[in-house]
Amino acid sequence: ASEVDPLHLDYFEFTGRVIALALMHKVQVGVLFDRGFFLQLTGKKIGLEDIKNTDRIMYNSCKQILEMDPECFDSDSGLGLTFVSETEVLGKRETKELLKDGKSIAVNSKNREQYVNLLIKHRFATSVSEQVNQFLRASRISLQILHAFSSDYT
Repeated sequence: ASEVDPLHLDYFEFTGRVIALALMHKVQVGVLFDRGFFLQLTGKKIGLEDIKNTDRIMYNSCKQILEMDPECFDSDSGLGLTFVSETEVLGKRETKELLKDGKSIAVNSKNREQYVNLLIKHRFATSVSEQVNQFLRASRISLQILHAFSSDYT
């Protein structure tokens, strides 16, 4: 909910410039980037295992969805999920469709992997893409340079 502050994108720009300046001058910065954020910086896809230490509750929920018995999952007493993401932002409930007409597409044992992937993409990439892009744009760090640092993250 950083968008409450009209200057929030300026903060990402400033941070990107500070990090870029430190890298240019070979100054070690005592900053540990979240795995998901770093993967976005390097242009890589964020998967289930990548969110394990960031959001343990979401990780466990997604893992249970994927491991649930197909017959139980598809039964009438199943989870009743659709291709939407529900979040609370500043006390208001927001629903975002993960696919076109996602609210009318039931998640079943055949499409649950797609659902989990789209949910992770929305939560950890799409919803913060503006901030990540501002950080990258301001830092002027090329993807080639970032890939040199990404070997530990793949």
